[in-house]
Amino acid sequence: MAVSVNEVEVLKEHFLKVVERSEHLSTNVNEIIYPLLGFIILTMDEQSDIQVRSGDTETGNMLWFTTNGKRYAFRYEADEQSIVIRKGNFTGQLIAKVNNSTSTHDLKIIFNQL
Repeated sequence: MAVSVNEVEVLKEHFLKVVERSEHLSTNVNEIIYPLLGFIILTMDEQSDIQVRSGDTETGNMLWFTTNGKRYAFRYEADEQSIVIRKGNFTGQLIAKVNNSTSTHDLKIIFNQL
């Protein structure tokens, strides 16, 4: 079940868990997660929430946010060593795959096109 994040403390708690997991299990995304979160916060629609789901389920380690009236899902894909961005939900249209080799400039372009 997804949890809405509308308080900084809740977001911080979730993000600290993501950072911890990335440092141990997914070192190909342990750096990109910082600017990624920044772009999510800066571009999310007013009056919308970030939603998160953690865990080892099929849909675990996911985050959703809305920008320009459209919802996007972010999910770490271990087999691809990347964070996958999809429109709508985790089976939606593939928007991008990002990892530590993705520059902040490229990330900015991705978010400008959402």
